[in-house]
Amino acid sequence: MKIGISTTVTARSADLAAVARLVENLGYDSLWITEHPVIPLQRSIPFPASSDRQMPEHYMQWADPFIALTVATTVTKTIKLGTGVCLLPERDPLIPAWDLDSLDAVAPDAMTGDLTNPFAIEDPLKGDE
Repeated sequence: MKIGISTTVTARSADLAAVARLVENLGYDSLWITEHPVIPLQRSIPFPASSDRQMPEHYMQWADPFIALTVATTVTKTIKLGTGVCLLPERDPLIPAWDLDSLDAVAPDAMTGDLTNPFAIEDPLKGDE
């Protein structure tokens, strides 16, 4: 069985590089970073997981998972890295594809999943080869 750790990253979080190293050193298989890129300023639906029905402030402070994964790739060698949630409808889909391609260039085989189309005739991020 493979077990990983999923976390969010904010300005108040622990040092992500230290967390990534710890996850790897403790023998976990993977580290997953989640996202919530779009949060409404005013909500009409109560947040179900808090006693006051308000969304906790930290949801509005989550870092971009691809930036966080870049930090993790610089300090790990064996664990897999991925986005626990990547809300593509809330992003320009080319940007996460480019981010993943860039991360794969820095840390081959570290990233789990792929947002690119391996069957495309041309890769718009690499140009004609």
